[in-house]
Amino acid sequence: MITIMLFFMRGKCISLKWVCYDVTTYIFSVNFIMNRLFFAFAGFFGASGVILGSLASHALNTVLTAHQIEIFKLGIQYQMYHTLALFAVGIWLHFQKSRFLIMAGWLFIVGIILFSGTLYSITYLSLPINGAAPIGGFAFIIAWLLVIIAAFKRN
Repeated sequence: MITIMLFFMRGKCISLKWVCYDVTTYIFSVNFIMNRLFFAFAGFFGASGVILGSLASHALNTVLTAHQIEIFKLGIQYQMYHTLALFAVGIWLHFQKSRFLIMAGWLFIVGIILFSGTLYSITYLSLPINGAAPIGGFAFIIAWLLVIIAAFKRN
């Protein structure tokens, strides 16, 4: 692995070994990091949603009741809808720097984990987790409201 050693003085950079590049090429912006994180989470949630959907359609028919499968599929639906929203926030964040979009993205992630995760644990694992699904739903609502605010605000 080749490392480039640079000194930065008064906005200028002095290279010790190789070609000197602008300082901004070495410092990742918060939006770039958030884009990558949101895309990674969206990819994970999308893949796990497809896996859980196929599990609910094929393997869980003998294990769960019809009502439990309906609840499980509701968790999958909300996970997939908000995965697409998270992906859209990541794309939008690439074009517009906005703290509201960053907060909305994190709230989508929290909402998916709490809301859908609670529905999965209630149906498949029979764990009575009280209060987590409403908190996840509230996180979804706040995230959508932040998306509306981001549409009208510049940052």
